Amino acid sequence: MGRGLKRGLYIGLIITMIVAIYAWIRYTPDDFASFAAHLSNALFQIGLLLLIIGVVIFTRLFSFRRRYHLPAIVPKGKTPEDHAEMKAEDEERNERDKRELAEKGRDTTFLFSALVTIVISIVLTINQLF
Repeated sequence: MGRGLKRGLYIGLIITMIVAIYAWIRYTPDDFASFAAHLSNALFQIGLLLLIIGVVIFTRLFSFRRRYHLPAIVPKGKTPEDHAEMKAEDEERNERDKRELAEKGRDTTFLFSALVTIVISIVLTINQLF
């Protein structure tokens, strides 16, 4: 998990630098307040996109039936033996997924990078409040 947090921090900071360069070139702001407003808006949108990607990866929406042990609709012609075999394969995949997640920590990467970009966006807007 530490690897995912470190990667998320790096990704968030790299995205912040790229968006800052883009905002500077695109809008050529006169003062820091307008630059901070443009940068904050862009970072917040990027952060939301990263959050969506992170949630999809974290919850594994594409394999939710298997992950949450929901019963599969058995098509006609399937026997109980076939169904038991499919269930055993699903359990094997779940165990393999758990091992891979423990090794890679990929779940937290996009979530933490979204957190970094959104926090930087909020810090830039707090400056405008005072």
